[in-house]
Amino acid sequence: MEVIYEDLIEELRHELSATGDRAVPVYPFAYDWRRPLNEIETQLGDFVTEVIDRTKLLRHYHENDYAKQPKVNLIGHSMGGLVVAGYLASCGSDLVRQVVTLESPCQGSCEAVSKVVTGGANLSMDEGRSREREAARATPALYHLLPSFRGAFDVRFDALTDSNRTSIYGPALWQPSVVDSIGKRIDKRELPDGDDAQTVFHGMLERAEAHRTRLDELRLEDIDMAETDWLAIVGVDAETLVGFDVDCATGKPWFRLDSSRRRNWWERENTEERRCTGDGTVPLSGAIPSFMPERRLVCVTPTTSVWN
Repeated sequence: MEVIYEDLIEELRHELSATGDRAVPVYPFAYDWRRPLNEIETQLGDFVTEVIDRTKLLRHYHENDYAKQPKVNLIGHSMGGLVVAGYLASCGSDLVRQVVTLESPCQGSCEAVSKVVTGGANLSMDEGRSREREAARATPALYHLLPSFRGAFDVRFDALTDSNRTSIYGPALWQPSVVDSIGKRIDKRELPDGDDAQTVFHGMLERAEAHRTRLDELRLEDIDMAETDWLAIVGVDAETLVGFDVDCATGKPWFRLDSSRRRNWWERENTEERRCTGDGTVPLSGAIPSFMPERRLVCVTPTTSVWN
């Protein structure tokens, strides 16, 4: 937490405080990013309550009647933005005033697929290795990052192939080796007999799909928030994996994650083509929240930032 976010936290504390004796409390929320996001959202709810209770104890907040209508502002980076959105979808904004999300894959990232399939991706510094691949396939949160935006992947199949293999959350789309890897993890950890690999895999996909559906159905007006209460910052103008192909013509899925779909078309005039970019990890199409108009996004390039 300190290595990555210490400077941001200190800058917020410094810039938000009008004077040194009237500090604005900024608290980092650390969580186990490998866990299912609905579990983390519950923890965030408890943390928000704790922060409010701490803030009430500050003299200048007490003098300004903070306790009459206590609220917090939330900043979520990357997966943290999904946690924030999920928390608001479940609990509403009674305790939240404003939100900032930074490079959050609201509709997923193709790099999550690369991590599960090969063990390597821009999500981490690790190269594709068997141990990395095995661990990734048994990590529930990675499935929350699967891409669901339009055009994320194309499936090729012939007449002998199950044509229902068109959902990224459908177990039939994935190669059998994924379940085999999960089985190895179960055997190593000596989990109860009821936790078979197929059931675990289906469960992770189902929970991830349910969470994505919940975010897709989120509407700011339903939680008493306006567009101006949510600042979504996304990265563009970097070569990013914006899609992939799944070849099922042989009867078994084969994910083609080659460089031909790694693009940066930010400077093109055509609107659809301009979306073929990202921050190197999250494609622009995957960063657009379904509950916010695209015109409200702040697109940050390596050299400047503009309203898209």
